[in-house]
Amino acid sequence: MRTPIRVTAFAATLLFAGGLFVSQTSFAQSSESTKVFWMVTMEVPMSQLPAYHKLNQEKIFPLHARCGYKWVAAWQTIVGDIEEVVGVAEFASMDDYLAARKKLLASAEWAAVAPQLDTMSRGIRTRLLRATSYSLIQ
Repeated sequence: MRTPIRVTAFAATLLFAGGLFVSQTSFAQSSESTKVFWMVTMEVPMSQLPAYHKLNQEKIFPLHARCGYKWVAAWQTIVGDIEEVVGVAEFASMDDYLAARKKLLASAEWAAVAPQLDTMSRGIRTRLLRATSYSLIQ
């Protein structure tokens, strides 16, 4: 009895997706680098973008640097969701990230500036990432 092609294609898709998951999981586990990258994506209304960029440049990024964040990139989306600002900071290890985060959140300076940041944004998404073996940034 022949198996319908729909089922076979579906099964092949599941196998492919499962293979990708397994290869990505084992790849991530086999990475030799302990560095982690914190990626933040802020949604900032167009009317707030100039003030948001100024606040980042003058207060947020310098404060983050004093707390242990090493900023490697900051981007403004120009095609697509143009109200999106993305930043990436590097840490030598997860422990370094946690220490920097703890220091930042405990600082009086952050307590003073965080409400300003909150009024300028509609939302925030964060991720912790590890570089792939073929990434130009390791």
